[in-house]
Amino acid sequence: MLNKVLLIIIQLFALSAYSSQVPHLTVNTSSHGTKSSSKADELNQDFNKALNQINLVAGDDIHFWGNNLKIDLYARYAQSSHFSENMNEMNVNNLFFPQQIIARDVLKAQHLKIGDDIYEQALLYQAAYSWGDEDVTFTIGRFSIIFGDGYFLNPINPLNHSQSIAPQKINQVNDGAKITFHTKNKLKLHLYFLGDKRYSDYNEEITRTVMLRGEWKQSKDTEINYILGEDQKRHKYGVEIRHELKTAYIDAQAVRYSQKLNDSTDSAGLFHYLLSLNKNFEKRHKLSLEFGKFQRDKDEKSQIKYNYLPFESFAAAAWSFQVTSKLTTRLDYILNSESDASLYNISATYSMGKQYSVQLFALGLAQDSNDDADFLEEDLFPSIAGLNLQGKF
Repeated sequence: MLNKVLLIIIQLFALSAYSSQVPHLTVNTSSHGTKSSSKADELNQDFNKALNQINLVAGDDIHFWGNNLKIDLYARYAQSSHFSENMNEMNVNNLFFPQQIIARDVLKAQHLKIGDDIYEQALLYQAAYSWGDEDVTFTIGRFSIIFGDGYFLNPINPLNHSQSIAPQKINQVNDGAKITFHTKNKLKLHLYFLGDKRYSDYNEEITRTVMLRGEWKQSKDTEINYILGEDQKRHKYGVEIRHELKTAYIDAQAVRYSQKLNDSTDSAGLFHYLLSLNKNFEKRHKLSLEFGKFQRDKDEKSQIKYNYLPFESFAAAAWSFQVTSKLTTRLDYILNSESDASLYNISATYSMGKQYSVQLFALGLAQDSNDDADFLEEDLFPSIAGLNLQGKF
Protein backbone atom coordinates (compact mmCIF):
# COMPACT_ATOMS: atom_id res chain seq x y z
CA MET A 1 0.00 0.00 0.00
CA LEU A 2 2.73 2.46 0.96
CA ASN A 3 4.45 2.13 -2.40
CA LYS A 4 1.56 4.18 -3.80
CA VAL A 5 2.93 7.22 -2.04
CA LEU A 6 4.82 9.65 -4.31
CA LEU A 7 5.91 12.35 -1.92
CA ILE A 8 5.52 13.18 1.76
CA ILE A 9 3.23 15.77 3.31
CA ILE A 10 4.91 17.95 5.88
CA GLN A 11 2.45 19.82 8.03
CA LEU A 12 3.32 22.22 10.81
CA PHE A 13 0.50 23.03 13.21
CA ALA A 14 0.47 25.67 15.91
CA LEU A 15 -2.65 25.29 18.04
CA SER A 16 -3.55 27.94 20.57
CA ALA A 17 -5.18 27.70 23.94
CA TYR A 18 -8.33 29.79 24.20
CA SER A 19 -8.43 32.16 27.15
CA SER A 20 -10.02 35.42 28.00
CA GLN A 21 -8.40 38.48 26.46
CA VAL A 22 -5.59 36.41 24.86
CA PRO A 23 -5.31 36.37 21.04
CA HIS A 24 -4.75 33.00 19.42
CA LEU A 25 -2.98 31.92 16.25
CA THR A 26 -3.04 28.67 14.28
CA VAL A 27 -0.59 28.13 11.43
CA ASN A 28 -0.52 25.09 9.14
CA THR A 29 1.90 24.73 6.28
CA SER A 30 2.12 21.68 4.04
CA SER A 31 3.94 20.52 0.97
CA HIS A 32 2.94 17.23 -0.63
CA GLY A 33 2.43 15.17 -3.70
CA THR A 34 0.16 12.20 -4.37
CA LYS A 35 -0.09 9.12 -6.50
CA SER A 36 -3.19 8.15 -8.47
CA SER A 37 -5.04 4.89 -8.06
CA SER A 38 -5.07 2.47 -10.99
CA LYS A 39 -8.71 3.35 -11.71
CA ALA A 40 -7.81 7.06 -11.81
CA ASP A 41 -5.06 6.31 -14.34
CA GLU A 42 -7.56 4.42 -16.48
CA LEU A 43 -9.89 7.43 -16.33
CA ASN A 44 -7.02 9.74 -17.30
CA GLN A 45 -7.24 11.66 -14.01
CA ASP A 46 -3.78 12.82 -12.95
CA PHE A 47 -2.94 13.20 -9.25
CA ASN A 48 0.83 13.09 -9.72
CA LYS A 49 1.27 16.78 -8.99
CA ALA A 50 2.82 18.68 -6.10
CA LEU A 51 0.70 20.88 -3.85
CA ASN A 52 2.08 23.48 -1.44
CA GLN A 53 -0.11 25.44 0.94
CA ILE A 54 -0.20 27.55 4.05
CA ASN A 55 -3.22 27.98 6.36
CA LEU A 56 -3.67 30.57 9.08
CA VAL A 57 -6.37 31.13 11.71
CA ALA A 58 -6.04 34.16 14.00
CA GLY A 59 -8.45 35.74 16.41
CA ASP A 60 -9.52 36.46 19.95
CA ASP A 61 -12.07 35.22 22.48
CA ILE A 62 -13.15 38.13 24.68
CA HIS A 63 -15.24 37.87 27.86
CA PHE A 64 -16.86 40.93 29.42
CA TRP A 65 -19.71 41.31 31.97
CA GLY A 66 -20.84 37.73 31.43
CA ASN A 67 -20.90 38.14 27.63
CA ASN A 68 -18.56 36.61 25.05
CA LEU A 69 -17.30 37.84 21.67
CA LYS A 70 -15.43 35.39 19.46
CA ILE A 71 -13.63 36.61 16.33
CA ASP A 72 -11.55 34.36 14.02
CA LEU A 73 -10.09 35.11 10.59
CA TYR A 74 -9.01 32.33 8.21
CA ALA A 75 -6.63 32.50 5.25
CA ARG A 76 -5.31 29.81 2.91
CA TYR A 77 -2.82 30.08 0.05
CA ALA A 78 -1.96 27.08 -2.12
CA GLN A 79 0.08 26.51 -5.25
CA SER A 80 -0.38 23.56 -7.63
CA SER A 81 -1.02 22.83 -11.28
CA HIS A 82 -4.33 21.32 -10.07
CA PHE A 83 -5.67 24.87 -9.83
CA SER A 84 -6.74 26.09 -13.23
CA GLU A 85 -9.86 27.42 -14.89
CA ASN A 86 -10.72 23.95 -16.22
CA MET A 87 -9.72 22.07 -13.06
CA ASN A 88 -11.47 18.85 -12.08
CA GLU A 89 -13.45 19.77 -8.95
CA MET A 90 -13.55 16.16 -7.78
CA ASN A 91 -9.76 15.91 -7.84
CA VAL A 92 -9.42 19.06 -5.77
CA ASN A 93 -12.12 17.97 -3.29
CA ASN A 94 -10.22 14.77 -2.51
CA LEU A 95 -6.88 16.55 -2.17
CA PHE A 96 -8.02 19.76 -0.56
CA PHE A 97 -10.72 18.99 2.02
CA PRO A 98 -12.51 21.02 3.17
CA GLN A 99 -13.26 23.52 0.43
CA GLN A 100 -16.71 24.48 1.75
CA ILE A 101 -15.77 25.95 5.12
CA ILE A 102 -18.86 28.18 5.43
CA ALA A 103 -21.73 25.69 5.34
CA ARG A 104 -24.61 28.20 5.47
CA ASP A 105 -23.53 31.59 4.21
CA VAL A 106 -25.40 34.89 4.51
CA LEU A 107 -22.59 37.32 5.31
CA LYS A 108 -20.37 36.07 2.47
CA ALA A 109 -17.36 38.01 3.84
CA GLN A 110 -14.79 36.01 1.91
CA HIS A 111 -12.31 36.28 -0.91
CA LEU A 112 -11.70 33.33 -3.25
CA LYS A 113 -9.47 33.25 -6.32
CA ILE A 114 -8.63 30.08 -8.25
CA GLY A 115 -6.50 29.94 -11.39
CA ASP A 116 -2.97 30.24 -12.76
CA ASP A 117 -1.86 27.42 -10.42
CA ILE A 118 -2.95 29.49 -7.40
CA TYR A 119 -5.68 29.01 -4.78
CA GLU A 120 -6.29 32.04 -2.57
CA GLN A 121 -8.93 32.11 0.15
CA ALA A 122 -9.56 34.54 2.99
CA LEU A 123 -12.70 34.70 5.08
CA LEU A 124 -14.29 35.72 8.34
CA TYR A 125 -14.22 32.31 10.00
CA GLN A 126 -16.06 33.04 13.24
CA ALA A 127 -17.77 36.19 14.48
CA ALA A 128 -20.19 35.31 17.28
CA TYR A 129 -21.59 37.29 20.18
CA SER A 130 -23.09 35.35 23.12
CA TRP A 131 -24.95 36.49 26.20
CA GLY A 132 -27.31 34.96 28.73
CA ASP A 133 -27.68 33.49 32.21
CA GLU A 134 -28.04 30.10 33.87
CA ASP A 135 -31.41 29.51 32.19
CA VAL A 136 -30.90 30.63 28.57
CA THR A 137 -28.02 31.63 26.28
CA PHE A 138 -28.27 33.58 23.00
CA THR A 139 -25.65 33.45 20.23
CA ILE A 140 -25.73 35.45 17.00
CA GLY A 141 -23.29 35.69 14.09
CA ARG A 142 -21.08 33.05 12.46
CA PHE A 143 -20.18 30.03 14.58
CA SER A 144 -19.46 26.28 14.47
CA ILE A 145 -22.00 23.67 15.66
CA ILE A 146 -20.44 20.48 17.05
CA PHE A 147 -22.32 17.46 18.41
CA GLY A 148 -22.63 13.71 17.78
CA ASP A 149 -20.23 10.86 18.55
CA GLY A 150 -19.72 9.41 15.05
CA TYR A 151 -16.14 9.45 13.77
CA PHE A 152 -16.07 8.06 10.23
CA LEU A 153 -19.66 9.20 9.78
CA ASN A 154 -21.84 11.48 11.93
CA PRO A 155 -25.28 11.82 10.28
CA ILE A 156 -27.00 13.19 13.41
CA ASN A 157 -25.26 16.53 12.77
CA PRO A 158 -26.19 17.97 9.35
CA LEU A 159 -24.75 21.35 10.42
CA ASN A 160 -21.10 20.26 10.24
CA HIS A 161 -19.13 17.86 8.07
CA SER A 162 -17.56 14.61 9.24
CA GLN A 163 -13.78 14.97 8.92
CA SER A 164 -12.81 11.41 9.94
CA ILE A 165 -9.38 10.60 8.42
CA ALA A 166 -8.94 13.91 6.53
CA PRO A 167 -5.34 15.20 6.87
CA GLN A 168 -6.58 18.76 7.41
CA LYS A 169 -9.21 19.20 10.10
CA ILE A 170 -11.30 22.33 10.41
CA ASN A 171 -14.94 22.61 11.45
CA GLN A 172 -17.54 24.18 9.20
CA VAL A 173 -19.27 27.37 10.36
CA ASN A 174 -22.80 28.71 9.85
CA ASP A 175 -24.43 32.17 9.77
CA GLY A 176 -27.42 32.77 12.00
CA ALA A 177 -28.54 32.57 15.61
CA LYS A 178 -28.77 29.97 18.36
CA ILE A 179 -30.82 29.90 21.55
CA THR A 180 -29.91 27.35 24.25
CA PHE A 181 -32.30 26.56 27.09
CA HIS A 182 -30.73 25.04 30.22
CA THR A 183 -33.48 23.14 32.00
CA LYS A 184 -33.27 21.45 35.38
CA ASN A 185 -34.60 18.04 34.34
CA LYS A 186 -31.44 16.81 32.58
CA LEU A 187 -32.67 18.27 29.26
CA LYS A 188 -30.94 20.96 27.22
CA LEU A 189 -32.64 22.43 24.15
CA HIS A 190 -31.01 24.25 21.24
CA LEU A 191 -32.88 26.28 18.62
CA TYR A 192 -30.96 27.10 15.42
CA PHE A 193 -32.03 29.83 12.98
CA LEU A 194 -29.55 29.79 10.07
CA GLY A 195 -29.53 31.14 6.53
CA ASP A 196 -27.84 30.48 3.20
CA LYS A 197 -27.77 32.76 0.14
CA ARG A 198 -25.65 30.54 -2.12
CA TYR A 199 -28.69 28.87 -3.67
CA SER A 200 -29.76 32.25 -5.07
CA ASP A 201 -26.28 33.64 -5.83
CA TYR A 202 -26.45 35.97 -2.83
CA ASN A 203 -29.53 37.94 -3.91
CA GLU A 204 -32.25 38.80 -1.39
CA GLU A 205 -33.62 35.24 -1.14
CA ILE A 206 -32.36 33.26 1.87
CA THR A 207 -32.64 29.49 2.14
CA ARG A 208 -33.56 29.00 5.78
CA THR A 209 -32.57 26.49 8.41
CA VAL A 210 -34.85 26.20 11.43
CA MET A 211 -33.90 23.28 13.64
CA LEU A 212 -34.48 22.04 17.19
CA ARG A 213 -31.91 19.85 18.93
CA GLY A 214 -32.43 18.20 22.27
CA GLU A 215 -29.83 16.73 24.65
CA TRP A 216 -31.46 14.42 27.18
CA LYS A 217 -29.53 12.68 29.97
CA GLN A 218 -32.00 9.82 30.21
CA SER A 219 -30.02 8.00 32.92
CA LYS A 220 -26.53 7.82 34.37
CA ASP A 221 -25.34 5.73 31.43
CA THR A 222 -27.65 6.77 28.57
CA GLU A 223 -27.78 10.03 26.60
CA ILE A 224 -30.15 10.85 23.76
CA ASN A 225 -29.65 13.50 21.05
CA TYR A 226 -32.44 14.34 18.63
CA ILE A 227 -32.99 16.84 15.81
CA LEU A 228 -36.12 18.10 14.06
CA GLY A 229 -36.49 20.89 11.51
CA GLU A 230 -35.93 22.23 8.00
CA ASP A 231 -32.49 22.63 6.43
CA GLN A 232 -31.11 22.98 2.88
CA LYS A 233 -34.63 22.74 1.39
CA ARG A 234 -35.40 19.44 3.15
CA HIS A 235 -37.11 18.40 6.37
CA LYS A 236 -34.60 16.59 8.58
CA TYR A 237 -35.24 14.60 11.72
CA GLY A 238 -33.31 11.95 13.61
CA VAL A 239 -32.08 10.54 16.90
CA GLU A 240 -28.80 9.42 18.47
CA ILE A 241 -28.60 7.10 21.49
CA ARG A 242 -25.35 6.65 23.39
CA HIS A 243 -25.05 4.06 26.16
CA GLU A 244 -22.05 3.69 28.45
CA LEU A 245 -20.82 0.26 29.49
CA LYS A 246 -18.09 -0.56 32.00
CA THR A 247 -15.20 -0.38 29.54
CA ALA A 248 -17.01 0.60 26.34
CA TYR A 249 -19.85 2.59 24.86
CA ILE A 250 -22.24 2.01 22.00
CA ASP A 251 -23.74 4.67 19.75
CA ALA A 252 -26.66 4.42 17.32
CA GLN A 253 -27.90 7.13 14.94
CA ALA A 254 -30.80 7.25 12.47
CA VAL A 255 -31.62 10.34 10.39
CA ARG A 256 -34.22 10.95 7.69
CA TYR A 257 -34.16 13.68 5.01
CA SER A 258 -37.42 14.39 3.22
CA GLN A 259 -37.78 14.99 -0.51
CA LYS A 260 -36.70 18.43 -1.71
CA LEU A 261 -39.27 21.05 -0.72
CA ASN A 262 -40.98 23.12 -3.44
CA ASP A 263 -39.11 21.17 -6.12
CA SER A 264 -40.85 20.24 -9.37
CA THR A 265 -38.42 17.36 -9.95
CA ASP A 266 -39.02 13.96 -8.40
CA SER A 267 -36.26 14.13 -5.79
CA ALA A 268 -35.79 11.24 -3.40
CA GLY A 269 -36.00 11.13 0.36
CA LEU A 270 -32.75 10.08 2.02
CA PHE A 271 -32.03 7.85 5.03
CA HIS A 272 -28.77 7.75 6.99
CA TYR A 273 -27.75 5.53 9.88
CA LEU A 274 -24.76 4.63 12.05
CA LEU A 275 -23.96 1.87 14.55
CA SER A 276 -20.72 2.03 16.52
CA LEU A 277 -18.92 0.28 19.37
CA ASN A 278 -15.89 1.64 21.22
CA LYS A 279 -14.12 -0.75 23.57
CA ASN A 280 -11.07 -0.32 25.82
CA PHE A 281 -8.78 -3.25 26.63
CA GLU A 282 -6.40 -3.04 29.61
CA LYS A 283 -6.18 0.77 29.25
CA ARG A 284 -3.66 0.47 26.39
CA HIS A 285 -5.75 -0.95 23.57
CA LYS A 286 -8.86 0.64 22.08
CA LEU A 287 -11.05 -0.87 19.36
CA SER A 288 -13.66 1.14 17.46
CA LEU A 289 -16.14 -0.43 15.04
CA GLU A 290 -18.55 1.57 12.86
CA PHE A 291 -21.13 0.48 10.32
CA GLY A 292 -23.37 2.89 8.48
CA LYS A 293 -24.71 4.60 5.39
CA PHE A 294 -25.01 8.22 4.30
CA GLN A 295 -27.38 8.10 1.35
CA ARG A 296 -26.89 10.61 -1.45
CA ASP A 297 -29.22 11.84 -4.17
CA LYS A 298 -27.45 10.96 -7.41
CA ASP A 299 -29.37 13.65 -9.30
CA GLU A 300 -28.52 16.44 -6.88
CA LYS A 301 -25.25 18.37 -6.70
CA SER A 302 -25.23 19.20 -3.00
CA GLN A 303 -24.09 22.60 -1.79
CA ILE A 304 -22.26 20.87 1.07
CA LYS A 305 -19.80 17.99 1.04
CA TYR A 306 -20.85 16.29 4.29
CA ASN A 307 -18.12 13.65 4.57
CA TYR A 308 -14.48 13.22 3.73
CA LEU A 309 -15.07 9.54 2.96
CA PRO A 310 -15.96 8.93 -0.71
CA PHE A 311 -18.30 6.06 0.26
CA GLU A 312 -22.06 5.92 0.73
CA SER A 313 -22.19 2.60 2.64
CA PHE A 314 -19.26 1.49 4.78
CA ALA A 315 -17.95 -0.73 7.54
CA ALA A 316 -14.89 0.49 9.46
CA ALA A 317 -12.55 -0.66 12.20
CA ALA A 318 -10.00 1.41 14.12
CA TRP A 319 -7.44 -0.02 16.52
CA SER A 320 -5.18 2.13 18.69
CA PHE A 321 -2.39 0.94 20.95
CA GLN A 322 -0.56 2.99 23.54
CA VAL A 323 2.97 1.63 23.15
CA THR A 324 4.38 3.84 25.91
CA SER A 325 3.05 6.78 27.88
CA LYS A 326 4.22 9.01 25.01
CA LEU A 327 3.79 6.87 21.88
CA THR A 328 0.42 5.80 20.43
CA THR A 329 -0.23 3.96 17.15
CA ARG A 330 -3.51 3.77 15.24
CA LEU A 331 -4.80 1.81 12.25
CA ASP A 332 -8.05 2.65 10.42
CA TYR A 333 -9.58 0.42 7.75
CA ILE A 334 -12.77 1.43 5.91
CA LEU A 335 -14.60 -0.83 3.45
CA ASN A 336 -17.32 0.13 0.98
CA SER A 337 -19.71 -2.76 1.40
CA GLU A 338 -21.24 -2.20 -2.05
CA SER A 339 -18.25 -1.64 -4.35
CA ASP A 340 -15.55 -3.51 -2.31
CA ALA A 341 -13.26 -0.45 -2.41
CA SER A 342 -11.36 0.15 0.83
CA LEU A 343 -9.26 2.86 2.49
CA TYR A 344 -6.49 2.65 5.06
CA ASN A 345 -5.05 5.21 7.46
CA ILE A 346 -1.96 4.43 9.55
CA SER A 347 -0.55 6.81 12.15
CA ALA A 348 1.93 6.96 15.01
CA THR A 349 1.84 9.87 17.48
CA TYR A 350 4.63 10.79 19.88
CA SER A 351 3.79 13.27 22.66
CA MET A 352 6.50 15.58 23.98
CA GLY A 353 4.87 16.80 27.15
CA LYS A 354 1.40 18.36 27.18
CA GLN A 355 2.20 21.03 24.62
CA TYR A 356 3.80 19.27 21.63
CA SER A 357 3.39 16.11 19.58
CA VAL A 358 4.70 14.57 16.36
CA GLN A 359 2.56 12.36 14.12
CA LEU A 360 3.49 10.23 11.12
CA PHE A 361 0.62 9.07 8.91
CA ALA A 362 -0.23 7.47 5.57
CA LEU A 363 -3.65 7.07 3.94
CA GLY A 364 -5.08 6.02 0.60
CA LEU A 365 -6.93 3.31 -1.30
CA ALA A 366 -6.10 -0.19 -0.13
CA GLN A 367 -8.26 -1.66 -2.89
CA ASP A 368 -9.92 -0.15 -5.96
CA SER A 369 -13.66 -0.43 -6.48
CA ASN A 370 -15.25 -2.99 -8.73
CA ASP A 371 -17.31 -1.97 -11.75
CA ASP A 372 -20.40 -1.37 -9.60
CA ALA A 373 -19.13 1.82 -7.94
CA ASP A 374 -21.93 4.40 -7.73
CA PHE A 375 -19.71 7.44 -7.16
CA LEU A 376 -16.64 8.26 -9.20
CA GLU A 377 -14.73 10.01 -6.40
CA GLU A 378 -13.85 6.73 -4.70
CA ASP A 379 -11.91 5.74 -7.82
CA LEU A 380 -10.07 9.09 -7.73
CA PHE A 381 -8.98 8.96 -4.09
CA PRO A 382 -5.20 9.58 -3.95
CA SER A 383 -2.58 8.06 -1.64
CA ILE A 384 -0.84 10.43 0.77
CA ALA A 385 1.81 10.22 3.51
CA GLY A 386 2.88 12.91 5.91
CA LEU A 387 4.25 14.36 9.12
CA ASN A 388 2.27 16.54 11.57
CA LEU A 389 3.95 18.70 14.19
CA GLN A 390 1.58 20.17 16.76
CA GLY A 391 2.22 22.73 19.46
CA LYS A 392 0.00 24.61 21.90
CA PHE A 393 0.90 28.13 22.93
